[in-house]
Amino acid sequence: MKLFNQSIPFENLDVMSNTTREITRENVIDKILIQKTGGMCYHLNSLMYYFLQEQGFNCYQISSSIDIIDKGVRVELDNVHISTVLLYQGRKYLVDVGTLVYLSQAPVLIPECGITNNATRTFYAVIESDFGLSRIRETYESHKGSHVFEYIKNSKNTKEEQVWKSFLYFSLYSVVDKCQLNQAQEIIKNDKQYAYTKAPVISKTFKYGIYTLTPYTFTTNYFSNDCKKSKIPIVDMLDYHKKLLKYFGINPNNL
Repeated sequence: MKLFNQSIPFENLDVMSNTTREITRENVIDKILIQKTGGMCYHLNSLMYYFLQEQGFNCYQISSSIDIIDKGVRVELDNVHISTVLLYQGRKYLVDVGTLVYLSQAPVLIPECGITNNATRTFYAVIESDFGLSRIRETYESHKGSHVFEYIKNSKNTKEEQVWKSFLYFSLYSVVDKCQLNQAQEIIKNDKQYAYTKAPVISKTFKYGIYTLTPYTFTTNYFSNDCKKSKIPIVDMLDYHKKLLKYFGINPNNL
């Protein structure tokens, strides 16, 4: 999963240019592996799903609802995020390579034995990644699903700052088909409150951090607290296209 995100960028360029295509196995493979672009969650997680299927794993796709505070504003979008549930040795895991800065970088155990909190003494697995901590717990707190994916960005924060925040709500039975995949794409395309419908953006992780490119800036965020964030302006479209190819492997002619 970690290598997947270091190889394939998260990007919304087809949404911003209104050149989206139907979400099918053939189109996803062509977009990412042949044209060598990236994609949104429904592209990235679908490709991972196809790969797991071909390797003989028992898995299926689900939809989930985004519920997050973004820069002080609560963003709620129902049934727009696509993930994969992996069944392995009698347990279920969430496999997600399309959450950008909330990546777990490893399968996250999905508990199925009652509400998971300290009061009931049931257990969940906490995954530590370059981005921080993530976990999934059962919940009856929301009508949006039976489980919630939570995170703490940057595990190096002080103890006082380590507060779990919700990101995704989902049900294990919200299985999606091709029609629902395309519905998720349409919802995102037409929802102006979603951050990734406001401006073009491309992000990809690398060994020490994450690159983010917009038409105006190129930003490097490092995982280590010892390294400062770097943000430089984009000079012109030529500069933008050069960085698109150098850091993200995307040929502008394929967009």
